[in-house]
Amino acid sequence: MQQHIILRSLFYVLIACNMVSHGANTVIGTLSDPSHMLAEPTAIVISPDGLTGYIANGLGGTGGAGSVSIFNVATQAVTGTVTDLNIPTFNNPQSLAITPDGTTLYVTNNTGNSVSIVDTATKMVTGTINDVAGPFNGPFGIALTPNGSLGYVSNLNDNSISYFSVGGAVIGKITDPSLNGPNSIAITPNGTTAYISNANGTTVSILDTSSQTISGTLTDSGSTINGPNGILVTPDGSIGYVANTGNNSVSYFSTTSQSVINTVSNGTFNAPFALAITPDGTTLYVTNIGDGVSIVDTATNAVTGPVRDPGNTFQGPVAIAITPDGRFAYVVNEGNNTVSIIALTAPPPINVPVPQNVRASARRNIFLTQTDLINVITWQPAVGTPSPVSYAIYRDAALTNLVGTVSTTDPLLLLDHNRQPTTTYTYYVVSVDSSGNSSTPVVVVVVSASA
Repeated sequence: MQQHIILRSLFYVLIACNMVSHGANTVIGTLSDPSHMLAEPTAIVISPDGLTGYIANGLGGTGGAGSVSIFNVATQAVTGTVTDLNIPTFNNPQSLAITPDGTTLYVTNNTGNSVSIVDTATKMVTGTINDVAGPFNGPFGIALTPNGSLGYVSNLNDNSISYFSVGGAVIGKITDPSLNGPNSIAITPNGTTAYISNANGTTVSILDTSSQTISGTLTDSGSTINGPNGILVTPDGSIGYVANTGNNSVSYFSTTSQSVINTVSNGTFNAPFALAITPDGTTLYVTNIGDGVSIVDTATNAVTGPVRDPGNTFQGPVAIAITPDGRFAYVVNEGNNTVSIIALTAPPPINVPVPQNVRASARRNIFLTQTDLINVITWQPAVGTPSPVSYAIYRDAALTNLVGTVSTTDPLLLLDHNRQPTTTYTYYVVSVDSSGNSSTPVVVVVVSASA
């Protein structure tokens, strides 16, 4: 068979295009837990340095009375459990609080009527808080003042608040008719005021930390608060939020006037329960017992959507914590004994190096019965890291119409056969690394040969 080849070189141009990556507010997986240490997880906290996380488990541990799991934030894996005393202190642990210096972790034991003290350096329980001055009774929520001097514990069984000296013993107990199933506690950044959600009622109690007395309840003229659970105060201390499990809403209030401003209501709420806010105060996350996590823009107090969960990992999410750098959130799923990992921000682009000296030319192969018009794309290896493992060639800027791929171990050449005569073709050539990340495309244009 006789064959004639006609080669015609043409020009090339470079065009930058956006890289493709997963977006913000997306679940990227769950904590690795190969030993199945998570058992009815109920609460989560991240150390101030952002390196270590702790998860309270209602079950597990000695005699199935409960445990506290430890996970590595960098590796996203459960690494072990806190070592309890020979006579276990953990008994249905429900809430966690860590001191501002990160040295001590406190764990409320709802059934055990105690609060365990954990040395975070050794990951061992050192004892329980002496509560003779104000006995714990069904301890549930716990919060520490920002300066790390005092702690407050809500007692579900006798509708009271015990307060203690961090590093010391319980100082006293606060009672008030407004306390009705006291649950979560939030303290203002200046440490002067604590807010207590009353899960069995329709109020939020206000605690003056200087006098250690309840000064009243939030003014709620619209009767928005209903079965309140999670509560927090914004980083600037001006606004508070409370999750109303009873009516599928979130109330927000002024810490100055001590009154409810309005509610956030949206179809994504389904028994809202726990709250967390980004370090910059711009975004609020709300876990819904009915599955899912809602996102609230705190500037507009409008729901902007649910967190995307492509793997359907959320099952009865009861707690949430955000890393100090604001990049990730961890959601405790009591329903399936997992912890979902949410990427709150889009990951930084991975700059895969682009292919070099990309060129295009046109060929015409003439056979006895037909003519094959071929566009030839050639290039030189990309220089830099991460090193590509292959190159992909597309016909469109969206990088959806793939012509072919070429391994870095093969000749850096692609032949696009059976083209239309004297037609302009545009190709997009990208480097691809071992993780599937693509470089910015190099664009080359060629006019095919005549027939």
